[in-house]
Amino acid sequence: MPAAGSQEVIIQHWRFNRCQALSTPEECALLWRVFQQRVIANISLEHVAYVQLLENHGARSGASLPHPHAQLLALPFVPGDQRHRLELARKQYLRQQKLTLGDVSMTANPFDVAIAEARDAGRVLVENDGCAAFVPYGLDKSYEIWIVSKSAEADTIAKEPCIDLFAECVRLSLKMLYR
Repeated sequence: MPAAGSQEVIIQHWRFNRCQALSTPEECALLWRVFQQRVIANISLEHVAYVQLLENHGARSGASLPHPHAQLLALPFVPGDQRHRLELARKQYLRQQKLTLGDVSMTANPFDVAIAEARDAGRVLVENDGCAAFVPYGLDKSYEIWIVSKSAEADTIAKEPCIDLFAECVRLSLKMLYR
């Protein structure tokens, strides 16, 4: 398949090898505002149908550069595996709309039930007014963490209204992994 789309590399800190876990809250918020601005800029391009932001730090993550950095991919199509995941999430959300789960009321945010379930099971790591970080039920990898917005409008990072709170949740979650 011929190459398609574009890629950006975003250096995360002006100090070599400074990861988000060791950044100040202000530095992390600035980084996530840059991420949000770059996603918005790429989504607005006519030929872009899908944007993915990946973080890489070190050889174990598959990084080719030794310092912490992110890669932003802007593609003219939605990759099949992502399309499949989005369809599964949509179907699960529609099923949840038809159910009543204890005292959890169904809202427009599909993650409300996941956050409430993680809270009840003691799997929430960090939570603030904007988002929650938790260990998912049936995780894939032992270090897997989901960080989800509490805003029903934030279906992408581009629409996240509480980006600074989101950044702090990411920073604290990564700090837990780091330590």
